[in-house]
Order: sequence, then C-alpha cells, then structure tokens
Amino acid sequence: MLNSHDYETWSQFWISTTSHYAQASLKQPQSVDQFVTDEKKRIAKLVFDYIKPICINFLDIVVGKAESSYAEEVSQGVCINRLLGKSALHLLPAQSSQTISQLLQETFYLGVFTQLYFFTFPTREFCEKVNIPQLQQKWEIDAIAADFVMGYYGDPKNPMCMELWEYHFKTKVNNALKNHVKIGFFAAGKYESFFRNIYLSGALLVMDYDLSTKR
Repeated sequence: MLNSHDYETWSQFWISTTSHYAQASLKQPQSVDQFVTDEKKRIAKLVFDYIKPICINFLDIVVGKAESSYAEEVSQGVCINRLLGKSALHLLPAQSSQTISQLLQETFYLGVFTQLYFFTFPTREFCEKVNIPQLQQKWEIDAIAADFVMGYYGDPKNPMCMELWEYHFKTKVNNALKNHVKIGFFAAGKYESFFRNIYLSGALLVMDYDLSTKR
C-alpha cells in the first residue's frame, strides 16, 4: 500500500478502519455501507482524482522528499524529520523508513476520506470551479497548524471524527512507531500531535476544496 495513491485502495482502507472502530467502540454499530452509498463513492472518487496531485506532493513534503513551493515554513512544519532530528527518515533502516512512511500516508488519507464519507457538500462534484494552485497554496499553509485552523473537528455531541482518529492512532500508529523509533515520555505527545495534525490536514483539504466549488 506504500506510495499507492489509488482511490479504491484508500476508500477500502477507510471503510475497514471505520468498521473496526465501530465494532470496538459503538454500542450499536451501524454498517458502514449504510452511509457510504454508491453515489457518495462516485462523487468521492471524482474529488479524490482531482486533488490527488496535491496529496502526492504534500506526502512527499511530509516524508522529506520534497519542499513546499509556497512557504519554507510548510516544509519545516509538516515534515516528520523535525521530530526525528538527526535520524532523518531516509537515514533510518529501510523497514523503519517504509513503516513510518506508510503510517503517515494512512493517517493522511484517513482524514481525507473521513471528510468525503462522513460529510456531504451541495457543490462537491463541481470540480471545474476549483483553482488547484490557489487551493494548494492556501491549504498547504493552513496545514502547518490544521488542528488550530479547524478547531474541534466534527460534532461534539457525536464525536466520531476524532474518535476514529484516536482509534487509528492507538491501535495502529502508536505501537508501530515505538517499534521503530525511540520515543520518550515527552516525545510521545509530540508524535501524537504531529499525526493528529496530518489526519486533520487531510480533512481540511477536502473542506477547502468543497468551499472552492462555491465560487
């Protein structure tokens, strides 16, 4: 799945993760198929294919393979190397580097598809209204602090968006990270915040895209 940017791959990843979260966390779990309809999938694929170049470029920045075209602060703020320090991602053993890269990719696309599948938008399918360079520039800068830009993500009365993220981090990300990187008590909080921001960045991209379709 590493380096895959295929709609079906990440759609199925989101559905699988959300199904496991629902079974583990909800008293009366609903089938994901009940709200991820064929029509919602059709529109989601349309949007995903349109924003895919932005996603690929961003994930390259996150793992240190590229720099932002818009602001140096983006390259510094969203890159995992700021936490790894001297042990930059590309300097880690191959298995460790691949595992961490995949965790980042999974976390980002989990955010993208949470916004695509949990929420609708009346003009979402009007891709032709979106100016991709303008969208990318605004969003990349906001992605530095997506958690601050968005505030609380979702409905506090029905906090599934953030509970899904927490489930993903606790069951998938946390242990895998500790198997590949030495993480002390204080660093653990920094890694959790970093991955939460990557998740929220994915959701924010779709939000910003949606708003761009109204122009």
